[in-house]
Amino acid sequence: MSDKPPKPPRKRPSDAAMSGRVATVVLLALAVFVIWFIWSAG
Repeated sequence: MSDKPPKPPRKRPSDAAMSGRVATVVLLALAVFVIWFIWSAG
């Protein structure tokens, strides 16, 4: 007996996939900020 709800027609990315995307964007933004910070300090 499975009590799982039926899957929606539009596939929603998993929480892990969304977390990975968010982490990637944050890391890229942080890298750009650090590079700009070092460049402007130089």
